[in-house]
Amino acid sequence: MQKRMILAIFLSALVLFFYNHYYFQYISPKKISPKKETALSTKNTKEIPSPEKTTTFLLKGKKIVSPQEIPILDIPLNIPPEKLTVKTNLIEAKISPYGNIYSFELNKYLANHDKVLLVKKIEGFTGPLSTTFQTKSLVLKDFNSINNYEKEFIYLDPGNPEIKLIKRYVFYPEKYSFDLCLTLQNNTSSNLQANNLALSWNSSNVGLIDKGTQAGKIFQSYFKNGKMDEVKYKGEGFLEKVSAMFTGQKEDWEETKTCQLLNNISWVAESDQYFTSVIVPEGEVNKVVFNKDIKNKMSASIYLNDKIISPHGDFNFKFKIYLGPKKFEELKTLSKNVEDLSGLNSIALILLWALKSLYKWCHNYGVAIILLTILIKIILYPLTAKGLKSMKEMSKIQPKLAELKEKYKGNKEKFNQELMLLYKKHKVNPLGGCLPLILQIPVFYALFNALNAAIELRNAKFIFWWQDLSQKDPYYILPILMGATMIIQQKMTPTTDPTQAKIMLWMPVVFTVMFLNFPAGLMLYWIVQNILSIGQQYLIMRSEK
Repeated sequence: MQKRMILAIFLSALVLFFYNHYYFQYISPKKISPKKETALSTKNTKEIPSPEKTTTFLLKGKKIVSPQEIPILDIPLNIPPEKLTVKTNLIEAKISPYGNIYSFELNKYLANHDKVLLVKKIEGFTGPLSTTFQTKSLVLKDFNSINNYEKEFIYLDPGNPEIKLIKRYVFYPEKYSFDLCLTLQNNTSSNLQANNLALSWNSSNVGLIDKGTQAGKIFQSYFKNGKMDEVKYKGEGFLEKVSAMFTGQKEDWEETKTCQLLNNISWVAESDQYFTSVIVPEGEVNKVVFNKDIKNKMSASIYLNDKIISPHGDFNFKFKIYLGPKKFEELKTLSKNVEDLSGLNSIALILLWALKSLYKWCHNYGVAIILLTILIKIILYPLTAKGLKSMKEMSKIQPKLAELKEKYKGNKEKFNQELMLLYKKHKVNPLGGCLPLILQIPVFYALFNALNAAIELRNAKFIFWWQDLSQKDPYYILPILMGATMIIQQKMTPTTDPTQAKIMLWMPVVFTVMFLNFPAGLMLYWIVQNILSIGQQYLIMRSEK
């Protein structure tokens, strides 16, 4: 009974461990060959000279004359080729004449020896942060640019249309986030009904940075009514909420290949294991729609509440946009629980802080993982020792327990009475071996999540061929070593139950196969954890002889 309970606890914990790692399916978008782009004019490129200052872009656009009823993603790319580039210490963003981000690079992160590209231009797309108004497209046309280096902003003026959309970008030198302020001006002498004004997010490169790896799995998230949920793509464009899979509740949009959310939406995001793109509206929004667009790319549209704009009046709305690593301290600055995207609880944050502190001392994340695992083992040793000793005491009374089972085979009530007397006589607590293990599970789970989500391990070198602890072991040496340590642990705690013996015999094989594609950093932790457990068990057994 003791071992069955421990096995059940262990397997239940593993379900939690592996859920985040294996749940989301790979997204395999169609390959699209982008057109060769016109070289950017250097006069439209501006680098922020000082970290104390802020760079602001004012982009004005007007409604196209006699626009066609076409989706924003289908707008023909026939606008003049001039583009604007913003450079800070952390990012390099390119803004098209549409007033949309069409390229967004992270300066401090690499993918295949190039900078990480979170937004990549794709033929036929206007790019993220497109704007629609009453199903018509609002774009820039016949514009000119003015560089004012004293005030540090660039101003695009398309003229003086009756309805004008102003898009104002504010970038910060030491932040991955920036502000987007929308202003819709009514330059007529009558009221303007502003319906279906939407900001769309598409053409993101998130999920393709580490394509073909566990880190390349992609999902969209949102925060509504005080909790985060995720949208999963089931194939052939069909969608479902992750929470619906557990509650069994079907959604109306499940058959329409779109997901429409109404009211109380705090933010929406698109993420993979290490990077994310987040849109945080700073006011109330009417609805959010998720779908897959004509190019099989993920798309999310945020619709603002309908407004009536008085003659010569305007309507203003502000968004906070974040494109960068899923680092808790960065996401926390956006408020509204955006830090939930990191997937880290308070224990995991403490362990991650400890890992980074150890790295500052040894300058090798592989060594830091080993040291952190040893430190945790030392802290938890009293609980581990107590649990192992209790299990040892339970094993001593197993023969008497078997006698009671045989003697009171047909009398369950009498058996339970005698069993309690047996425990009392030998001063054994049947839960004494389980409780210390249960108390350790939150720590192990938090460390598992911390190592799995830590972008610090991305491209982090250890020794030999382990040159990226966020990737799997290319020769599968670490998973095999982990399986070997599990076998040694089993040999040290043999079971007399034939059924349990068969289950335990296959567990190292099953776990080795499951761990084949896990990051090397996680594998390193698990191996060191097993080796230390073997050592602890040996010392405890030796001390009792």
